[in-house]
Amino acid sequence: MFKVISEMLSKELTVDIASIKLDSNLMGDLGADSLDFVEVSMMIEERFGVKFQDDEMSRIKTVKDIIECLVAREVVVKKG
Repeated sequence: MFKVISEMLSKELTVDIASIKLDSNLMGDLGADSLDFVEVSMMIEERFGVKFQDDEMSRIKTVKDIIECLVAREVVVKKG
């Protein structure tokens, strides 16, 4: 799942995928602003067929937080 999320973040935020770590802060380390954050959230929701709740969104700060949210929902990464 980390690989898929990293690829999405790299593309959307135009950052080198090698610089994305599990503990990377979306805004602090990867340079996302609030609009980027919304766009990334929408991409993830569409890709994985989930809808983040407001309380989940407020807790997401790092790549790990995104993955934990998806794992908690038992999301499975499918190829393609």
